[in-house]
Amino acid sequence: MAERSPTGRRVFRSVRTQVIGAMVLLIVLGLSVSAVLSYIVQYNDVDQRVAEELEQEIEEFKSLAQGPINPVSGEPWNGLEDVLGTLVTTLAPEEDQYLLGFIDGELVVAQESSPPFRVELEEEVLADVLAVTAPGYGTTETGDRGPLTFAAVPVEDPDDPREALFVATYLVQGEYDEVTGTIFERAVVYGAVVVVAAAVGWFLLGRLLSPLAQLRGAAARIDDHDLSQRIDVRGSDEISDLGQRFNDMLDRLESAFASQRDLLNDVGHELRTPVTIVRGHLDLVDADDPDDVRATRALVLDELDRMSRLVDDLITLAKSERPDFVRPEPVDITLLTDEVVEKLGGLADRQWRIDGLAVGEILLDRARITQALLQLASNAVSHTQVGDVIALGSDRVRSLDEPADDRVQLWVRDTGPGVDPADEERIFDRFGRGTGETRDSGTGLGLTIVQAIAVGHGGHVLLENSPGTGATFVLDLPWLPAHVAPVDGDGTPDEPGPGDPATDGTDDVDTALHARPATAGRGHARPDREQQ
Repeated sequence: MAERSPTGRRVFRSVRTQVIGAMVLLIVLGLSVSAVLSYIVQYNDVDQRVAEELEQEIEEFKSLAQGPINPVSGEPWNGLEDVLGTLVTTLAPEEDQYLLGFIDGELVVAQESSPPFRVELEEEVLADVLAVTAPGYGTTETGDRGPLTFAAVPVEDPDDPREALFVATYLVQGEYDEVTGTIFERAVVYGAVVVVAAAVGWFLLGRLLSPLAQLRGAAARIDDHDLSQRIDVRGSDEISDLGQRFNDMLDRLESAFASQRDLLNDVGHELRTPVTIVRGHLDLVDADDPDDVRATRALVLDELDRMSRLVDDLITLAKSERPDFVRPEPVDITLLTDEVVEKLGGLADRQWRIDGLAVGEILLDRARITQALLQLASNAVSHTQVGDVIALGSDRVRSLDEPADDRVQLWVRDTGPGVDPADEERIFDRFGRGTGETRDSGTGLGLTIVQAIAVGHGGHVLLENSPGTGATFVLDLPWLPAHVAPVDGDGTPDEPGPGDPATDGTDDVDTALHARPATAGRGHARPDREQQ
């Protein structure tokens, strides 16, 4: 998060600081509320406990005073002075308790506990005590000694008309101080808890957010010329996953930029030659010579046609990066194979054959697969002679594990010279051509487009090469029955349910292969097929 400083510069507050600040604030608020509630509860407990102790003193006094015998002397009571003097001095008060005896408003006897408090010298205190109607309770202030809570009960003697009063008092400031001390100790402990929690949280958040810090630093260092920055990903949480995805994104960007640079270089190289040829011939054409004009015109149109094909192929490759490059639909693989073979009949004077026909309806992009097979057939025509064999076929390759792992293979085979082993990898590169091929052989993008179409279907292209006897190019694709649900977000199709044709052994996609010439150098690239 960023704020504007008075100087106009952006001041950043890290996520770490904000999270720790919010955490500390919540802890402090929680502990503060807890401390206040605890303080209130303990104060109420003090008041309740003091009232119970005073009540206990009063009840003990009343039980002794109501008896006819003095518990100390064993004689009958002898007037109010005897009752007050004996019981006030006999009862054992708690610390900070004081017992008083009054007759007609005058203090006649007092017993103090520790520490001493000369309550009889506090005229205002005595006035407050005597102002309470007995029996009753009250509270008064004693100055620096704090509040004094008291309970008063009248003492009566049928033979003595004077008014006597027994008073039990309690200085509660000590109890309150203990509560305050306890709260202060808790505050110290709470403060230590906050400090430790903040330190631990700072450390843990630092480790947790380190991928984000690395991501920010890497993003700040990235430019068009340096996409090599990566994040050191550790752990398996969401932030680590974000870092890994960022690395994956950089991998794709780096690959895309490298591919873009290579494409621009290749395209510049490929277009420079026809442009140079066209310009050179136009510069040298003799406008007064009709034959020269016609020849130059034919040459220019040929070069422009080739440039147009190159642009079309480049557009196709550019579209291959789009998610809608391949649009699968239910396709009868048998009919598709036959349709492509029919289209190939007028392509050139070759022995066109069908090696095999897979049976079944699967999900494919009919137009793209047809485009790929026609491109492979066109390449085969370019490398064969009149009377050579060019065969097309399709097959289902069964998996030994699960039916969902089955593959469909569509191939174009020829009996030409094959591919030079040194060119087997290069011919799939953009503008890559085999040994002996010239620019007139094509744009050099045909096999690249075929490979893009196979990858768009989740497959790849295989080359089964037999130099001197021919080559076979195979589209190896997943076998996706037409009834399979749309592809999930993880890139895998939904599993067919029980009873679906794809899960039993009697579906309608068994392979029926026609007789096949022995010259079909299949190599080891494809698994053995199940033939009927």
